[in-house]
Amino acid sequence: MASITSVSPFADVGHRGWLAQFPALSWIFLLLSSAIMIATIRQWVIILPGAMVAAIPGTLMLLFAGEFNRQAASHSIAGILIVFFISTTALTSTFQRRELNVVDRVALMGFVTCLAVGMTTKRDRIMLAAATIGLVFLLLGWAVNFVSIQRLWTRRS
Repeated sequence: MASITSVSPFADVGHRGWLAQFPALSWIFLLLSSAIMIATIRQWVIILPGAMVAAIPGTLMLLFAGEFNRQAASHSIAGILIVFFISTTALTSTFQRRELNVVDRVALMGFVTCLAVGMTTKRDRIMLAAATIGLVFLLLGWAVNFVSIQRLWTRRS
């Protein structure tokens, strides 16, 4: 089974780390990191497409070799991951060129949360569900921006 972790050069997440022994501390770190991510969203949204592009070579190796980073995967999973990373690269790059509104911020945080869930699971179904939901978050942010631009153009005409 392969997961997003196996093709991402940025992911080396342990499933049984020392934080598993202290669940309250885990929640504190999660809340703290979420607050930091929300406060710095304007900075990390700039590098997010690059992080998505960085996972594409590993996904291609997964597709052609059948394994990458000691993780085996079927060709269908590898193909889905390629489509996921290419589409998320395209969608996340659209957030760089505009001022982020509330919908954009919710969409980006939802996407990153789903990406984290997909990176920490060993089950293909959960990984694919998280990737799909994350992609929906990005599509929602893009669609709201697209509709607002269309309304602006219609008013000017």
